[in-house]
Amino acid sequence: MRQRFTQLALNIFVLTQKAAERLSHQEIGTEHLLLGIVQEEYGIAGRVLRELGATPERIAEIIERTTDTRPRGASDHKPNLTPEVKQIIEFAVDEARVLSQTLISTEHLLLGLMRLADNTALIMLHQLGLTPDLIRLETQRAVQIKQQQDKDGAALS
Repeated sequence: MRQRFTQLALNIFVLTQKAAERLSHQEIGTEHLLLGIVQEEYGIAGRVLRELGATPERIAEIIERTTDTRPRGASDHKPNLTPEVKQIIEFAVDEARVLSQTLISTEHLLLGLMRLADNTALIMLHQLGLTPDLIRLETQRAVQIKQQQDKDGAALS
C-alpha cells in the first residue's frame, strides 16, 4: 500500500509520527495527522490550510492546550495509528479513486480527514473558524488549478 502514496503524503506520516512522539502521545490521532498535513510545505493540503489561517503554530498550540502532554523517558516505542486515522487513510484511497488518480497525495489525506465526522482535528479546525465544507471546497479548487497547470505545461512541451 505504501507504494500508492506520493513522497509528499509519506512525508506527512513522518511529520505526524514526530508530532505524536514530541507530545509524548502513545497513539497517532487525527490531531497529529492534521499537524503533519499543515507542516508539509509543498503539498496542496498544507497550502490550503495555511491560506485559510490554520498554521502549524496555531494547530500545535491547540493540540498542546487541549491534550495531555506528559513527558516520558526515552522509548523505542513508535506510536500506533488510531482506528480513526486508519479510516481516514481508507477515505483518502477512495478520494484518489473518485478523482481518477492512481497515487494518494496530501489533498486526498485532507479530503479523507474531512469525511470522518466529529474527529478531534475537525474540532480544532472549527476553533479556527474552518468547516469541512469550506476546506473541501478550497481543496477541490486547488486540485483543479493544479490539474489545469499540468495540462497547460504538457501542452507547451
